Amino acid sequence: MKHIRSIVTLLAIVISPLFARAQDAETTFSDEELTKYAAVMKWAEVESSALSSVVRDSVSVWLDGSSLSASQYNILSKASKKGTISEVESTEEELSTFSEIKAKIDERTLSFTDTYKSKIKEDIGAGLYNSLRKAMKADEAVKSRYEVILASLTEEPTIDSEDDMSDSL
Repeated sequence: MKHIRSIVTLLAIVISPLFARAQDAETTFSDEELTKYAAVMKWAEVESSALSSVVRDSVSVWLDGSSLSASQYNILSKASKKGTISEVESTEEELSTFSEIKAKIDERTLSFTDTYKSKIKEDIGAGLYNSLRKAMKADEAVKSRYEVILASLTEEPTIDSEDDMSDSL
């Protein structure tokens, strides 16, 4: 019995580096794969920011002329997130207006989420997306490569307006 344990232990020691190498090969991603992932994440960042801006501006417009003040809206919004909206002192009309606004926001958010999921499936693929997310949490090298690629996507080319104007004269 002791001899079998020794053989099993020896096999485990010899075989484990082979499995480690196979796992390393699985977590190696090409620059193209990282670029696809970064492009979708950059799109999501830009669109999410735009959605926040549109929602913020829209809420102001939707509140104009209603009985719901911006401060009461904020109180109801915070309470809604906490699940304590029934504890907030408000009129039925305020609650109705808040519910209508929240429904409009939820509709826009759902549209964004659906588009985001579609981009992941079509541009990256669900398997690659999941593998990359997991690898970036566990592997600093992959995360660093991704961050460099993402930064290169966020750099905007600058145009020297004086050079452009002198060329056209």
